[in-house]
Amino acid sequence: MILLYFSPEVWGTVSDWFIAIVTSITAYYLYQTLKSQKEVQETQTKLFEIEKFRFSESIKPILKFTQPTNDQRIITDNQDKCINSIIITNDSNNNALEGSITMVSETKNIEFINSKVFEYFHLRKNENFRLNFILHDTKSSENLLILCFKYQDIANNKYVQYINCHLKVNGYCRIYQSFPETENQK
Repeated sequence: MILLYFSPEVWGTVSDWFIAIVTSITAYYLYQTLKSQKEVQETQTKLFEIEKFRFSESIKPILKFTQPTNDQRIITDNQDKCINSIIITNDSNNNALEGSITMVSETKNIEFINSKVFEYFHLRKNENFRLNFILHDTKSSENLLILCFKYQDIANNKYVQYINCHLKVNGYCRIYQSFPETENQK
């Protein structure tokens, strides 16, 4: 019978080999655990982004722009002037929004009647206000008015929205609106 002799100084003892094997197995399972935790964390980050988007969409203000009905129109006797109006309504689910309005287009034949609204407006849910303006030259083809609405939601996210109004005679106007964008998207 051949007896193999391993020197403990060179090969180590059985307990040294056992510690090495247990350490290797432990390291493998630690690696698997950390890899699994990383996957869970990435999934949670994606879910957080989805919930963050869902929340921001749920509090996003919705401004609705309409023109007055026939019985709400203001009619003037002067043929060279007509009064046009836009009704702005807060159609959102949150309580209130506040903001300001600036006129982008410089149209010489349009004069605003209630200009105090431009500096600051505050609208609660389902509340509205009316922008009235006088069209001085009804025969002019330059009856385009571009307004920029800047407002914020209850989480202080700031939004910008543009509307184009093609003003017509007898108080009619055609309103084209853009989707609200957050100011950091612009």
